[in-house]
Amino acid sequence: MSNTITIPTRPARKFVSENLEIDAWKKIEPLFSDLVNRKIDSVLELEKWMLDRSELEAVLEEDMAWRYIKMNIDTTDKDLSERFHFWIKEISPKMAPYSHKLNIKLVENKFLNELDTDKYKIYLRGVKKSIEIELSKETIDLYFDKRNIKTETKNNFVSLLNICEFARYSPSKDRNLQMERTLEEAKEIIIEVESDIKKK
Repeated sequence: MSNTITIPTRPARKFVSENLEIDAWKKIEPLFSDLVNRKIDSVLELEKWMLDRSELEAVLEEDMAWRYIKMNIDTTDKDLSERFHFWIKEISPKMAPYSHKLNIKLVENKFLNELDTDKYKIYLRGVKKSIEIELSKETIDLYFDKRNIKTETKNNFVSLLNICEFARYSPSKDRNLQMERTLEEAKEIIIEVESDIKKK
């Protein structure tokens, strides 16, 4: 009698193209726009919308995670570092407003209360928490806007917060290295902020 090992396979995508290569924001923006603008006329359509959103987020999170992992496996490879920081500076800041819109669209949907409470309770709790966090980021926006800080500097600051979030979950030996990098970037952003304020 021989034992066989079955390697699980990823389910086929139904919303995101299997051939999607994330090297420009314009390749994924239409997917977010579809979700934001899609009309939902029943609880079944709401669940389909949620599945499509979940698939898109899973694809993006996996892509971002692999960039982060590869960058920390070989810290001397500048290309790997640039690929990760491209995501943080060019993709992540543009995703955030859409994610907030999708969260609001979900909690305000008239079919929300028809969803299976036991099935979606934890997920919906996370969505509501994300809305609270996004409100905190709006406070950051107000702070920078009030002081007429450059938009690029503000976006870099928000991206830095995202990097810190990744560093929290990285292996301990990688975490220290990533935090050193983050501190250096934080210094640069602080200098930019102080420079902008002095010009006013």
